[in-house]
Amino acid sequence: MTLIFAALIGVGVGMVAGSLGIGGGMLAVPVLVYLLGQDPHAAVAESLVVVLASSAAALPSRFRRGQVRLGTGLIFGMCSLVGAGIGTWLNRAISGEVVMLAFAALLAVVSALMGRAGVQERRKEDASVAGASASRGAISTVDAPTGASRVDSTDAAGFESRGFTENSGSPVLGGVPVSGVAPRESGGKANLADSANPANLADSANPASEEYRFTWRRLPMFLVLGTLTGILVSFFGIGGGFAVVPLLVLVMRYPIRVAQGTSFIVMSVVSVASILTRVLEPVVMAALAGMAGGIVPTEPLRVDWLVALAFALCSGIGASIGSPLSNRARASTLTFAFVGLLVAIAVYTVIATLT
Repeated sequence: MTLIFAALIGVGVGMVAGSLGIGGGMLAVPVLVYLLGQDPHAAVAESLVVVLASSAAALPSRFRRGQVRLGTGLIFGMCSLVGAGIGTWLNRAISGEVVMLAFAALLAVVSALMGRAGVQERRKEDASVAGASASRGAISTVDAPTGASRVDSTDAAGFESRGFTENSGSPVLGGVPVSGVAPRESGGKANLADSANPANLADSANPASEEYRFTWRRLPMFLVLGTLTGILVSFFGIGGGFAVVPLLVLVMRYPIRVAQGTSFIVMSVVSVASILTRVLEPVVMAALAGMAGGIVPTEPLRVDWLVALAFALCSGIGASIGSPLSNRARASTLTFAFVGLLVAIAVYTVIATLT
């Protein structure tokens, strides 16, 4: 009966996540704890299965579109392995109540960052709509003997509108302003052919040029930020795209869609490592406890991996159902909806934990 309940709830979570255009990691932990009655430590471990499944499922289409930099993703993922072990130890070293309160605090921080991003995105959308209206008004006043100039002007205006839609800020960035499309190295504007293909828009900057390559001088930064990412993912059981994507955009200067695609490699590596630390907990805990003064969890971790698998698979089905719904609303509206959901979950988590 628990498996059936987990499957049904997984479909619902997937539909919500898919319709809002987000991953299900931040929804999985509170749902597993408060609806399926899982221990907080076990819920975090089970949520990692959801993160792995969603990341792995997203990779094939991203690879086909050329939006994944495999080498960079693997290097970042390897840099996160130590953090994954530390996050597992920290999660198991503190009580479940503290884990949930920390989770609520994380939700509050993410919702604040996303709320800021949503406000910026709404302003851009309004400006884009106003600009498109002005362009159409200008076109209507031009007395062209043929429709050629009208077509060119309309296409240009359409490109500007589509360019914003394709490359506006994403909730995963947590408020990092990104243009999405870097100018071509020649300094010219992207041509109209690119506007017909979102993959071209995402990769309009040349990722093979020197500024987009991983260099060993960036390794210390990758080690530090990778370790922090591993700790976050393993401790909270959530996807770390909100940390990885801004790094790839700001440091590697990847277009937003390439950064998102590459982040799925990182999440796959980190989630596998975090799951393995749970499976191999006795060995891992003994090693880490030796370095941390003998602090070890007093009780073994009991994870219902069948519940985790059923929840993950069915949330994927739900996401495929809910995903088309995200195309019917403005991006900023989806962001605000997700912010409201995160705030509600954070408030409920605090109340349920303290009462």
